[in-house]
Amino acid sequence: MAEEIGQHVPGQGSLVSQPIQMRFNEILEGVRADISVKIFGEDFATLERLGNEVREVLEGVPGGEVEFDALGKSPSLEVVPNRAALSRYNLHAAEINKVMTTALGGQEVGKLLEGNRRFDIVVRLAENERQKLEDLGRLPVRVEGGLLPLGKVADFKNSEQVAAISREFGQRRAAIMVNLSGRDVQSYVIDAMAQVKEKVKVPPDYNIEFGGQFENLQQARPAWPSSCHWGCC
Repeated sequence: MAEEIGQHVPGQGSLVSQPIQMRFNEILEGVRADISVKIFGEDFATLERLGNEVREVLEGVPGGEVEFDALGKSPSLEVVPNRAALSRYNLHAAEINKVMTTALGGQEVGKLLEGNRRFDIVVRLAENERQKLEDLGRLPVRVEGGLLPLGKVADFKNSEQVAAISREFGQRRAAIMVNLSGRDVQSYVIDAMAQVKEKVKVPPDYNIEFGGQFENLQQARPAWPSSCHWGCC
């Protein structure tokens, strides 16, 4: 299945799992995979770098499908009010927010009735115009005595912002998910641990933990002799 997805959607990461199994994995460890490799620390850039390094190492370990758990940055539009200009034209930042909300998110202006069905009529900028900063700067803002281009009182720029920051035990964390295929948990983790320790240099105050089914295996191991004894009887 993963190969088929890779052929039709090249470059797209995927993990194949069963719904109930995935839900139990998420309940136990907070990630939707058989094995979780968690990196704990404070600086997001360092977590991202370590996550990429660990992922590259794990992709070279046979028997696992590897994917990030919601780590990275996403593009965003920043609208920064010019406070001096706002004061000069007696405007509030809320007016800028109102204009941008209408232009990008849309503003309901009425209802369309079609028999028993009702549809909202929403006004907003066309998709191609929403991508152009110069068009956004020409949006009108109402001031005393008329209209003013939005670019006169605000600056626009495209940037990348952190998409999501996960925390666990009071620390920021990044997680790499691994689903096993044709290999047992213990042998995979032992192999992966050795390669990560050898190839990834972890700074002070940062640590890497393996969890998921491997953690369950470690917790269950002390009970094995007792279980075997009762089974034989």
